[in-house]
Amino acid sequence: MKKEDWISLRLGFTHAQAGEIADMGVVKFLQNSFNYQKLYELPEYLTHAPSTLTEFRQAKKKSEEEKKALLVLERKRFFQLQHGWIQDIYLSKYPLQEKMALFWSNHFVTSHAKVKVTRLQWDLLQVFRKHAFGNIIKLTEEVLEHPAMLLYLDNHQNKKGALNENLSRELLELFTLGIGNYSENDIKEGAKALAGLTLAEKGSQYVPRWEVNETLTYLGQTGPWKAKDLVRIIFEHPKAPFRITEKLLKWFMTDTPSPDLVEKYGRYLREVNYEIKPFLIFLFSDMDPQKYEGAMIKNPLHFLLEVAQIFGLDRIPMIALPQFLKPQGMELLNPQIIS
Repeated sequence: MKKEDWISLRLGFTHAQAGEIADMGVVKFLQNSFNYQKLYELPEYLTHAPSTLTEFRQAKKKSEEEKKALLVLERKRFFQLQHGWIQDIYLSKYPLQEKMALFWSNHFVTSHAKVKVTRLQWDLLQVFRKHAFGNIIKLTEEVLEHPAMLLYLDNHQNKKGALNENLSRELLELFTLGIGNYSENDIKEGAKALAGLTLAEKGSQYVPRWEVNETLTYLGQTGPWKAKDLVRIIFEHPKAPFRITEKLLKWFMTDTPSPDLVEKYGRYLREVNYEIKPFLIFLFSDMDPQKYEGAMIKNPLHFLLEVAQIFGLDRIPMIALPQFLKPQGMELLNPQIIS
């Protein structure tokens, strides 16, 4: 495989960008990808969807029959969200932003079966797009306080006197440090710091009567910590860069990155203060494509988009999503997506 074809597959989903990569080189192509970053207008199918805390509460007061009808409508909206995202990925001139958003959605997982509100998941997708090439610390801060994540990991039930540790646990275990780099006490202290953090009319807020306002010790640091403090302390931990680096290497380079590779690129990620742009430039300028050709098993989404490109399709047929991706465990915005 030609170098530019290999890079096109890694920085996108098909061979479509190979010619441009060959003409301008990988660094210039990356810069163009960064400059192409965009957010999307609210789609028409979500115009009248519940989007505020008042509207969510009103929905809960409906009759059982009305609730069932609303759940069916939300499932239809969620299907449209999935299909629309596939179209955005396929039609993008520089699909790296969408590939990074897909990476983040699989890292900071939520589930429609749990969240149930399509508008919140669409909003979270915009967060992934906004921070696709940004700072991992800032992204983690925003995701930690996002209503979709608060609902998915039950932090709206995390209150003084009745702590729920789900979000605190997954923040450490799945999203940042990984098992073995924190204690059960860190989880308990983190749950106290997150107690009272719940949905606001728009976004999220701390409810004072549910907060735990104590001096907490978290990963060896003591103070009156809240959500953003937890994120800061986590990324000061010496092990912080390596879990996310390993996942990035699996996403772009090889299914089996060696410990030396994880150490090398993890140290660099920390040097650039967890900024994605310089990390990607360093990664693709440094790696040898020939060494890693055939080092990744192609996932079903890549396969679907490559077939569509080969056959010259202008759009992805909507039926492809439920009939092709979901049975293979890749239902977008529903775990598991792509590991």
